[in-house]
Amino acid sequence: MARLLGSGGEFQEGIIAATRAIETLEATESNDFNDLLETAYSARAVMNDAAGKHKAAVADWDAILALSQQPHYALRRGVSLARMGDYEGAMATLEGVLTLHEEAPDPMLLFNAACVISRAIEAVEDVHDLTDEQRKSFVDAAEERGATIIERLLSQTDGERELWLQQTLQDPDIHRLSKSKRVKALIGPTAPPDPEAE
Repeated sequence: MARLLGSGGEFQEGIIAATRAIETLEATESNDFNDLLETAYSARAVMNDAAGKHKAAVADWDAILALSQQPHYALRRGVSLARMGDYEGAMATLEGVLTLHEEAPDPMLLFNAACVISRAIEAVEDVHDLTDEQRKSFVDAAEERGATIIERLLSQTDGERELWLQQTLQDPDIHRLSKSKRVKALIGPTAPPDPEAE
């Protein structure tokens, strides 16, 4: 229910519904409901991010990570860190997850890694205490890393390539990275138009 409310733009109502679910599930004091608790925390974290409450979203991801060490939760936490301007924390999270899962990352892990990079680039572009050279150096390296990850994502998912391609084109967490030249070359003529170029 919380995600449904959030998808309609009613983020505060969704946050309240998710909070009620969390309180109810935590009151049971049973580990039998941990999957539901993870889902409720995840829904609230997503809505907190959408409502611009990134610090609260990070706290929700932390609560989930206390229940489950699923790497995609850590990467979603990295997205929230980047959205609140902590690009260094976001990239540290990314490195930690990728170091542990470098051998055989699944498509969702790769996609979320690209989201962290994309949001970290956005965060760096808004940091005013970096020199232009520092900012450009970070953005160039991050775009290269992100393009490599997207290339791996699209090459590993032959049967689902179109699904991941559409996700890459549509997800707002990956929008900034999808504007890089190398990623545009990877995704081809279906790349979204750049509103700044018009």
